[in-house]
Amino acid sequence: MADEGTAEIDGAPLTGGNTQAAMEAGIATVYQEPHLFGELTVAENVFLGRELRTSGRVDWATQRTRVGELLTQIGLDPAIGDVRVADLPVAEQQLVSIAKAFAHSAKILILDEPSAILTDREIEVLFGVVRNLRAAGAGSSTSPTGSTSSRRSATASPCCATARSWPAGRRGR
Repeated sequence: MADEGTAEIDGAPLTGGNTQAAMEAGIATVYQEPHLFGELTVAENVFLGRELRTSGRVDWATQRTRVGELLTQIGLDPAIGDVRVADLPVAEQQLVSIAKAFAHSAKILILDEPSAILTDREIEVLFGVVRNLRAAGAGSSTSPTGSTSSRRSATASPCCATARSWPAGRRGR
């Protein structure tokens, strides 16, 4: 663990040293266990706490449209926007968590052992989405588990690297 150094995003130093500052800078984290509310729909989860509003009221139509776009971008059927999260397989819940991150303008996505609870097929789908997002310019960093798929997929992207791939002399820089 680095105990000194700086972090920069687009050349600007990351300040604040807390979750809110990271979110405002465009850093999002998707944890091993999806942090979603099962009784809410996909659309409600994606915008929870940051609802899209028009004249002070939640703009449900705009949220559904935006969720459909995000789900399409990550390879999910946009029709699941109105489905309760509890009714989705865990792999799709992980992808919904990624959609949630990008709904809030994430520039960097940190995946905390994303494959730990997934089957090999689900891992391949998940990392295919991550590769597509990287190709579109989003940075990502994974915390790999011991599986071959995770080690193979958890590689450095243009702006981020896994902790294991940083040269020892450059940590905390």
